[in-house]
Amino acid sequence: MVDKKRTQKSKKNTKKETTTNKQKLDEKKEQKDVNQEPKNVKKDRNNLIFILLFISVGILVISSLFQNNVPEPKEEIIIDDSKVEFNNFTFEKKEDGMWYTYVLVDDFLSAPREYEVPFYYNPYDVLDIEFRRGLESIFLDVPNIYITINPEYDSKAVIAGTEISKILGKVWFKKVKAGLTKQVNGSEFPIITCEDINSKTRVIEFRLGDVTKIFQEEGCIIIQGTDEQELIRAADKMAFRMLKIMMA
Repeated sequence: MVDKKRTQKSKKNTKKETTTNKQKLDEKKEQKDVNQEPKNVKKDRNNLIFILLFISVGILVISSLFQNNVPEPKEEIIIDDSKVEFNNFTFEKKEDGMWYTYVLVDDFLSAPREYEVPFYYNPYDVLDIEFRRGLESIFLDVPNIYITINPEYDSKAVIAGTEISKILGKVWFKKVKAGLTKQVNGSEFPIITCEDINSKTRVIEFRLGDVTKIFQEEGCIIIQGTDEQELIRAADKMAFRMLKIMMA
């Protein structure tokens, strides 16, 4: 009887131990499952990290390219509202509203002399006007130059023509004459157009157009403005180029 009870007690203890061991194994498995992410989640996280790193590196590379390749803005030397410097030329605005600078002019009869030349604009005011490099060389090999204007334009167009005439005559030593693109009753000026160009004569024609710019048509220089005031601005750009104050 005693042996039977011992046997039953032993079985009971064995069953209890088995249950306890199973519970421990289940707890360890659950703990492992908690600590270990599913493969899909881990893969997605790795992909996300890779994408973020790729974007970060890309931003750094692009930033360095811009820092290395974008030119620094051109510094304007503006001393005050009435004085600026451009390409080693100093421009001063005087009481008459004109901008004055000094240019050195070669004189065939004596040593080079310095002249004070007035302009309606300074070089910074005309930077946006298109001008093809080397355009002014068209005048080099001819003695005579006509400046022609539409007689229907107002007096500002005449001022623009005068701006060019004074440089061609005093600095380039050219014989400059005035002309009109149309006949005017009582006018002594000849009718001159771009068709009058020849081996000894060049023509500068002032025109109104959609864009302010300076260009050439078969050896004829066209100074174009959106209005008569713009013709003066374009004329100053042309003068700056002829005096080599501006190189572009």
